[in-house]
Amino acid sequence: MEMDDLSKTNTKDYTWISIKQIATYIFDRGYLDFERFDQLHWDGYFFVTRVKKNTIVHVLDAFDTSESSDVISDQLVALGKQNYITSRFRLVTIRRKGRSNLRIVTNRHDLPAEEIGKMYQSRWQIELFFKHIKQHMTIKTYFSKSENGVANQLCLAMIVYLLTLLIKLELNLKQTSFQILRRLRSVQFEPYTYFKKLFEPD
Repeated sequence: MEMDDLSKTNTKDYTWISIKQIATYIFDRGYLDFERFDQLHWDGYFFVTRVKKNTIVHVLDAFDTSESSDVISDQLVALGKQNYITSRFRLVTIRRKGRSNLRIVTNRHDLPAEEIGKMYQSRWQIELFFKHIKQHMTIKTYFSKSENGVANQLCLAMIVYLLTLLIKLELNLKQTSFQILRRLRSVQFEPYTYFKKLFEPD
Protein backbone atom coordinates (compact mmCIF):
# COMPACT_ATOMS: atom_id res chain seq x y z
CA MET A 1 0.00 0.00 0.00
CA GLU A 2 1.25 3.45 -0.89
CA MET A 3 0.60 6.42 1.33
CA ASP A 4 1.42 10.10 1.00
CA ASP A 5 2.62 12.47 3.70
CA LEU A 6 -0.51 14.37 4.72
CA SER A 7 1.15 16.79 7.09
CA LYS A 8 0.81 19.79 4.78
CA THR A 9 -2.42 18.99 2.97
CA ASN A 10 -5.72 20.81 2.96
CA THR A 11 -9.15 19.17 2.76
CA LYS A 12 -10.05 21.52 -0.07
CA ASP A 13 -6.91 20.72 -2.05
CA TYR A 14 -6.42 17.16 -3.25
CA THR A 15 -3.72 17.78 -5.84
CA TRP A 16 -1.39 15.93 -3.43
CA ILE A 17 -3.21 12.63 -3.97
CA SER A 18 -1.02 10.00 -5.58
CA ILE A 19 -3.31 8.72 -8.32
CA LYS A 20 -3.02 5.91 -10.83
CA GLN A 21 -4.93 5.30 -14.02
CA ILE A 22 -5.82 1.71 -13.12
CA ALA A 23 -8.20 2.77 -10.32
CA THR A 24 -11.48 4.64 -9.96
CA TYR A 25 -11.28 7.42 -7.36
CA ILE A 26 -14.29 8.09 -5.17
CA PHE A 27 -14.38 11.60 -3.73
CA ASP A 28 -16.64 13.30 -1.25
CA ARG A 29 -18.60 16.24 -2.65
CA GLY A 30 -16.41 18.57 -0.59
CA TYR A 31 -13.80 18.08 -3.31
CA LEU A 32 -16.11 19.31 -6.10
CA ASP A 33 -13.87 21.08 -8.61
CA PHE A 34 -14.97 21.14 -12.24
CA GLU A 35 -11.60 22.08 -13.69
CA ARG A 36 -9.93 19.34 -11.68
CA PHE A 37 -12.47 16.78 -12.92
CA ASP A 38 -11.79 17.81 -16.50
CA GLN A 39 -8.07 17.46 -15.95
CA LEU A 40 -8.51 13.99 -14.45
CA HIS A 41 -10.71 13.02 -17.38
CA TRP A 42 -8.31 14.33 -20.04
CA ASP A 43 -5.39 12.61 -18.35
CA GLY A 44 -7.17 9.25 -18.42
CA TYR A 45 -8.22 8.90 -14.78
CA PHE A 46 -11.63 7.66 -13.59
CA PHE A 47 -13.62 9.24 -10.76
CA VAL A 48 -16.97 8.97 -8.98
CA THR A 49 -18.30 11.73 -6.75
CA ARG A 50 -21.47 13.33 -5.47
CA VAL A 51 -22.65 16.70 -6.79
CA LYS A 52 -24.07 19.44 -4.59
CA LYS A 53 -27.70 20.53 -4.71
CA ASN A 54 -26.84 23.88 -6.28
CA THR A 55 -24.64 22.39 -9.02
CA ILE A 56 -25.73 23.66 -12.43
CA VAL A 57 -26.41 20.67 -14.68
CA HIS A 58 -26.85 20.78 -18.46
CA VAL A 59 -28.61 17.59 -19.59
CA LEU A 60 -27.39 16.47 -23.03
CA ASP A 61 -28.95 13.03 -23.25
CA ALA A 62 -30.84 10.50 -21.12
CA PHE A 63 -30.52 6.73 -20.98
CA ASP A 64 -33.13 4.09 -20.19
CA THR A 65 -33.38 2.83 -16.62
CA SER A 66 -35.14 -0.15 -15.09
CA GLU A 67 -38.31 0.56 -13.13
CA SER A 68 -37.41 -2.22 -10.71
CA SER A 69 -34.11 -0.60 -9.69
CA ASP A 70 -33.35 2.36 -7.43
CA VAL A 71 -31.90 4.28 -10.38
CA ILE A 72 -34.15 7.27 -11.05
CA SER A 73 -32.19 8.65 -14.00
CA ASP A 74 -29.00 8.07 -15.96
CA GLN A 75 -27.97 11.11 -17.99
CA LEU A 76 -25.18 12.50 -20.12
CA VAL A 77 -24.44 15.98 -18.77
CA ALA A 78 -22.09 18.92 -18.62
CA LEU A 79 -21.62 20.81 -15.35
CA GLY A 80 -20.98 24.42 -14.49
CA LYS A 81 -21.88 27.97 -15.46
CA GLN A 82 -21.36 29.63 -18.82
CA ASN A 83 -17.89 30.85 -17.87
CA TYR A 84 -16.77 27.24 -17.36
CA ILE A 85 -18.63 24.16 -18.55
CA THR A 86 -17.10 20.72 -18.10
CA SER A 87 -16.60 17.86 -20.50
CA ARG A 88 -19.42 15.40 -20.97
CA PHE A 89 -19.89 13.35 -17.84
CA ARG A 90 -22.48 10.94 -16.57
CA LEU A 91 -25.00 11.87 -13.87
CA VAL A 92 -26.70 8.99 -12.08
CA THR A 93 -29.52 9.71 -9.62
CA ILE A 94 -30.20 7.01 -7.01
CA ARG A 95 -33.33 6.70 -4.86
CA ARG A 96 -32.71 6.26 -1.13
CA LYS A 97 -35.47 5.26 1.26
CA GLY A 98 -36.19 7.94 3.84
CA ARG A 99 -33.37 10.14 2.56
CA SER A 100 -32.77 12.60 -0.26
CA ASN A 101 -31.86 11.22 -3.66
CA LEU A 102 -28.19 10.63 -4.35
CA ARG A 103 -26.79 12.41 -7.43
CA ILE A 104 -23.48 11.00 -8.61
CA VAL A 105 -21.26 12.30 -11.40
CA THR A 106 -18.63 10.12 -13.06
CA ASN A 107 -16.65 9.64 -16.23
CA ARG A 108 -17.22 5.88 -16.11
CA HIS A 109 -19.51 5.33 -19.11
CA ASP A 110 -18.83 1.60 -19.26
CA LEU A 111 -20.55 0.50 -16.04
CA PRO A 112 -24.24 -0.04 -15.24
CA ALA A 113 -25.89 2.82 -13.34
CA GLU A 114 -26.55 0.50 -10.39
CA GLU A 115 -22.84 -0.28 -10.14
CA ILE A 116 -21.99 3.42 -10.10
CA GLY A 117 -24.37 3.90 -7.17
CA LYS A 118 -22.86 0.99 -5.27
CA MET A 119 -19.35 2.30 -5.85
CA TYR A 120 -20.11 5.65 -4.27
CA GLN A 121 -22.12 4.22 -1.40
CA SER A 122 -19.28 1.79 -0.61
CA ARG A 123 -17.26 4.76 0.64
CA TRP A 124 -19.55 4.79 3.69
CA GLN A 125 -18.02 1.47 4.73
CA ILE A 126 -14.74 3.36 5.08
CA GLU A 127 -16.52 6.02 7.15
CA LEU A 128 -17.96 3.30 9.39
CA PHE A 129 -14.50 1.76 9.77
CA PHE A 130 -13.04 5.02 11.07
CA LYS A 131 -16.09 5.53 13.28
CA HIS A 132 -15.46 2.09 14.77
CA ILE A 133 -11.81 2.99 15.33
CA LYS A 134 -12.76 6.15 17.22
CA GLN A 135 -15.39 4.40 19.34
CA HIS A 136 -13.65 1.13 20.14
CA MET A 137 -9.94 1.66 19.63
CA THR A 138 -9.63 4.89 21.61
CA ILE A 139 -8.27 6.88 18.67
CA LYS A 140 -9.73 10.36 18.93
CA THR A 141 -6.99 12.05 16.95
CA TYR A 142 -3.83 11.08 15.13
CA PHE A 143 -0.60 12.20 16.76
CA SER A 144 1.23 12.07 13.45
CA LYS A 145 0.22 12.58 9.84
CA SER A 146 3.13 10.69 8.34
CA GLU A 147 2.79 7.17 6.98
CA ASN A 148 4.77 5.50 9.76
CA GLY A 149 3.11 7.55 12.50
CA VAL A 150 -0.45 6.70 11.44
CA ALA A 151 0.40 3.04 10.79
CA ASN A 152 2.07 2.65 14.19
CA GLN A 153 -0.82 4.27 16.05
CA LEU A 154 -3.37 2.07 14.27
CA CYS A 155 -1.37 -1.08 14.99
CA LEU A 156 -0.98 -0.20 18.67
CA ALA A 157 -4.68 0.61 18.98
CA MET A 158 -5.66 -2.70 17.38
CA ILE A 159 -3.30 -4.62 19.68
CA VAL A 160 -4.87 -2.96 22.75
CA TYR A 161 -8.38 -3.61 21.42
CA LEU A 162 -7.70 -7.30 20.69
CA LEU A 163 -5.99 -7.89 24.05
CA THR A 164 -8.95 -6.29 25.81
CA LEU A 165 -11.33 -8.47 23.82
CA LEU A 166 -9.27 -11.54 24.72
CA ILE A 167 -9.52 -10.69 28.44
CA LYS A 168 -13.28 -10.28 28.07
CA LEU A 169 -13.66 -13.68 26.39
CA GLU A 170 -11.22 -15.60 28.60
CA LEU A 171 -12.70 -14.29 31.85
CA ASN A 172 -16.28 -14.31 30.53
CA LEU A 173 -16.79 -10.71 31.61
CA LYS A 174 -20.07 -8.89 31.11
CA GLN A 175 -18.51 -5.45 30.83
CA THR A 176 -17.96 -3.87 27.44
CA SER A 177 -14.46 -3.69 26.02
CA PHE A 178 -14.43 0.03 26.73
CA GLN A 179 -15.35 -0.54 30.40
CA ILE A 180 -12.68 -3.20 30.73
CA LEU A 181 -10.09 -0.90 29.22
CA ARG A 182 -10.99 1.85 31.69
CA ARG A 183 -10.51 -0.57 34.57
CA LEU A 184 -7.18 -1.71 33.17
CA ARG A 185 -5.97 1.85 32.95
CA SER A 186 -6.71 2.34 36.62
CA VAL A 187 -4.14 -0.35 37.54
CA GLN A 188 -1.63 0.01 34.71
CA PHE A 189 1.18 0.98 37.09
CA GLU A 190 0.15 -1.37 39.91
CA PRO A 191 1.43 -4.90 40.71
CA TYR A 192 -0.19 -7.89 39.02
CA THR A 193 -2.14 -8.72 42.18
CA TYR A 194 -4.17 -5.53 41.68
CA PHE A 195 -4.94 -6.55 38.14
CA LYS A 196 -5.99 -10.05 39.21
CA LYS A 197 -8.22 -8.75 41.97
CA LEU A 198 -9.83 -6.28 39.59
CA PHE A 199 -11.51 -9.03 37.60
CA GLU A 200 -12.26 -11.53 40.33
CA PRO A 201 -15.96 -12.42 40.63
CA ASP A 202 -17.84 -10.59 43.35
